[in-house]
Amino acid sequence: AMKLSNSIYTKAKKYGIDPMISLAILNQESSLRSVNTFTITKKVEENCDNTSCGMKIIEEHEVLDLSIAQINFNTAKAYKFDIKRLFNTDVEYALDCHYALLKDKIKQCAPLGAEAWSCYHSKTPKHRKKYVKAVSRFL
Repeated sequence: AMKLSNSIYTKAKKYGIDPMISLAILNQESSLRSVNTFTITKKVEENCDNTSCGMKIIEEHEVLDLSIAQINFNTAKAYKFDIKRLFNTDVEYALDCHYALLKDKIKQCAPLGAEAWSCYHSKTPKHRKKYVKAVSRFL
């Protein structure tokens, strides 16, 4: 716990980000556990003919969020993060990725002021609002 706390604080200082906001985000994302989360969503369609009905999967998505920071797989690819290191729960590397991503999202959403960090989750206002409420429990 002390090593993780020191890493969060040291990296926050390095990236110029309030460590308490980062800590709150990490709490919301993973409860400070280094885990990989899979979510599978399916869209089904009912198929019926004169004799029977059945269900057919017409669309399937698998989402993978990686590490203590729960960085989405597609985001990690876009930022050219080392997927293997994130997947293998390299906490120090994951924290560096978290701060690089958070810093970029804060920059992108600077007009939001004090809540620019909420773009870590989404740029969509409805989703950001929910995220601010969820993360605020830890601030």
